[in-house]
Amino acid sequence: MIIQEIKKHPFDFICLGVIFLLGLGAFLIFGHLPGGQQLALVLTGLGYFLWGIFHHWQGGDLSLKVIVEYFMLAVLGILAAFFLVLRE
Repeated sequence: MIIQEIKKHPFDFICLGVIFLLGLGAFLIFGHLPGGQQLALVLTGLGYFLWGIFHHWQGGDLSLKVIVEYFMLAVLGILAAFFLVLRE
């Protein structure tokens, strides 16, 4: 199923990969600055959320349920990263 989605919308998934790679790069670059790492995580989560809205809007199946789902996944991902990676 996911392979079919990637084949149907390769540009969308390339963009998603770029969002995650940029987020990872920023996180690693700011390895000595916890505030910078936190900002990188939040911006990556925001990028994922906005990507999801755009992807579903473009596909014609955007709904409030989809928006809430992407928002919750982004928040959970950010919180998980905060607790797992940035604990001191």
